[in-house]
Amino acid sequence: MKTIKLYSQILGSFLLLSTFTSCKKNFLNLNPLDAISSGTFWKTSSDAELGLAGCYERLQADLFGYSRYCYTGLTDEAYHQYDYYGVSDMLVGELAPTSQLPSTIWSDSYAGISSCNIFLQNIGNVQMDATQKGIDIGEVHFLRAFFYFELVNIFGDVPMFTTPPTATEALSVVRTSKDTVLNLIYNDLDSAIAVLPDVSFNGHAVKGSALALEARVYLYNQQWSQCAALCQQVIQSGTFSLYPNYAGQFFAKNQPNSGMIFATDYLAPNDLQGDYGGLDIELGWWASLVPYQSMVNEYFMNNGKPITDPTSGYNPNNPYLNRDPRLLMSIKTPAQVWHNPDGSVFTTDNTIPPYYQVIKYVDTTLLPINYGDVNKENEDYILIRYADVLLMYAEATNEATGPDPSVYAVINQVLARAGMPPVNQAEYSTQSTLRDYIRHERKVEFAFEGLRYFDLLRWKIADQVLPTVVTPGGVNGVFPVSHYLMPIPQSEINLNSKLTQNPGY
Repeated sequence: MKTIKLYSQILGSFLLLSTFTSCKKNFLNLNPLDAISSGTFWKTSSDAELGLAGCYERLQADLFGYSRYCYTGLTDEAYHQYDYYGVSDMLVGELAPTSQLPSTIWSDSYAGISSCNIFLQNIGNVQMDATQKGIDIGEVHFLRAFFYFELVNIFGDVPMFTTPPTATEALSVVRTSKDTVLNLIYNDLDSAIAVLPDVSFNGHAVKGSALALEARVYLYNQQWSQCAALCQQVIQSGTFSLYPNYAGQFFAKNQPNSGMIFATDYLAPNDLQGDYGGLDIELGWWASLVPYQSMVNEYFMNNGKPITDPTSGYNPNNPYLNRDPRLLMSIKTPAQVWHNPDGSVFTTDNTIPPYYQVIKYVDTTLLPINYGDVNKENEDYILIRYADVLLMYAEATNEATGPDPSVYAVINQVLARAGMPPVNQAEYSTQSTLRDYIRHERKVEFAFEGLRYFDLLRWKIADQVLPTVVTPGGVNGVFPVSHYLMPIPQSEINLNSKLTQNPGY
């Protein structure tokens, strides 16, 4: 078989079903396989567990795992000074069919879909408990929906497979309409919702994971009432709640926690995050993300007023005093100094004026951080959390019917956890003003988590917002309307002339 990206992954062997080891969550603690023969595999419940592990392992690839923070570099939140996946180049308009980011998204998504399709094609041959088999199938339907959702958000129409294709099929596939792929996503998630247990997240997708992901799909496609109804199911279940410590929810020592609905699970040192470690190194030591001043300004005062309000009490000579507590839980300011246990100063690569850096995900109790400290790099990357369900409900309900008491109530839950006062209902009393407030709150609550880019796309304001960004090198952001969809990777079109390119590339 030819060595090619998408198609070798679509057709991939069972080597794709490598292990996903996570003893700390009692997930799947299995030995890696060099190769698996379909003639001897898919017989026992242990085979099913290994196959399921292979599907989950796909989440650790690049932008489904901890590298997902790199989407931040495409937004007005922070500059990525090391340009992983070419995101800093893309911010200033350098997006082409040969760019690294779309190629990575494409290949990793189809690798995940391939593993899921192989599992679903073969699980019927396994002799095991019927209830557990149904749950396993539900988890894989959830994962396949997750991977396809990434693809349609980035590329629009994409090739769709529900079974492993033949070589001929793989090399002659055409793009399936986004609406058709969305129907598959909805069906997969409905199937998952029907069988997954209504329990807290434990490393596996659960019912709340599928409900929340389907709510996100509806939100991104402006299906407001459907989104709100699914969010309400999650809220009323009582299975999840806001973890009391905003900063601490991202630290390994506090995971899993009540606010986690779905995450990519890591166990150090088996699941080494990157070449040397994880987010504590990349964000805490290397300062990969450098927040813009405009992002710092986005945080309100702790009385609920923006710093531009002359009655807010903002003091430009002491700009971090009495601000939304999430500011200093997410961003390290120039005045802050970190110390090692011996009292020495921990030096970071924070070299770009005005010397901000992202500290969300960084547990400073782990200092000092050095190459090879993989046993410290154990945090899971949260992909869906309960705060998002609350704010999705708020946005969807406001868009569907305008402000009502339930909208303010869920926003106020998020604010209260952060230590902020309730929404000023007199000031944010209309659908338009409350929409702006919800968008502000999403930007602050989910800062640097990889959601902002997709928010800008679905709100259709990326072409307005991103040209206002000025990089540390003094270059303005560039976002032509053609960039609302990324290009199909040229390497795939070269292999299959039936794959059409998105407009503008």
